[in-house]
Amino acid sequence: MKTSDRGVAFIAAHEGVVLKAYPDPATGGEPWTIGVGHTSRAGPPSVRPGMTITRGEAFEILEADLAVFERAVSSAVTVPLRQHEFDALVSFTFNLGAGNLRKSTLLRKLNAGDKAGAAGEFHKWNRAAGRVMRGLTRRRAEEAALFRHGDYAGAVPMEDEAEAHPDRFVPSLLVRGSTGEAVREVQRTLKGLGYDIGPAGADGIYGADTGAAVRAFQGDHGLTVDGKMGTATRTALEASQAVPPPPDVEPTDEASVAGSALQALVRALFSIFSRT
Repeated sequence: MKTSDRGVAFIAAHEGVVLKAYPDPATGGEPWTIGVGHTSRAGPPSVRPGMTITRGEAFEILEADLAVFERAVSSAVTVPLRQHEFDALVSFTFNLGAGNLRKSTLLRKLNAGDKAGAAGEFHKWNRAAGRVMRGLTRRRAEEAALFRHGDYAGAVPMEDEAEAHPDRFVPSLLVRGSTGEAVREVQRTLKGLGYDIGPAGADGIYGADTGAAVRAFQGDHGLTVDGKMGTATRTALEASQAVPPPPDVEPTDEASVAGSALQALVRALFSIFSRT
C-alpha cells in the first residue's frame, strides 16, 4: 500500500514543512533537516547549512522518504488494513521509527486481530527523553482517531504554520500536500468551471485529483502544465470565474422584420398546399 494524499497532508501537518535547512536543536548542527523532517540519513538530497527548497520539492522528497516507512508497515503488519489505518501507522512509524513499531504492543495486538486494542496503544508513545511531550500527546491522539475512524482532522494546521512562519513557508504556491481554505476555494472554482476534482470534492486537500484538474485547466488556457497553483494559474482561474454569462440578446429590428416575413411566407405556403 501507499500513503494516500490525505495521509501525506496529515504527516506534513504534524512534521511541519520547512523550506530552509535548520540544525538539530540538541547539537546546533548535524543532522541538518529540511522539508518534511528530511535529513541526509534518509537519503538524497544531502542537507547542508543554507540549503533552501520549494514547497513542491519538499513533498517530492517526502514521497521518497515515505516509501521506506510504507514498506516497514507493510512487512510488519500481517492483517488486512484499510487506507486510513495504514496512513495512521505510517505517520506513527515515520515519527518513531520502524524499530519501535516492530517491538510495540500496538503491533502485537493489531496482528492478533485486536484493532480496538491496537488503537488504545497509540497514546503510550508520547514521551521524548522520558518526558511527556504535549505535541506528541496530540499527535498520538490524532493518529488514534485516524486509525479508528478515518478522521483526517490533523491535516488542517498547515495553513496556520504558513501564517506563523512566512519566512519558511510559501502559502501563495499551492502544490500536492497543501491544505486549507485556499485549496478548498480553488477546488470549488475548478468544479464550478466543469473540471473533475475527484470524489472527495472540495475537501481542502491538494491531492492527485486536484492536481489533475489544475493541469487540465492549465492546458485549456495555454499555461505551463505543471499541476501547481502559482500566480499565473491563479490569475487565469480568477479571470475565468469572473467572466459573466452572455446577456440575453434582443432581436434587432432587421431580425424582427426577417422573422415576420418568414412567418408570412410559411403561412402562404401552408394555405396553398391546404387547397390542393
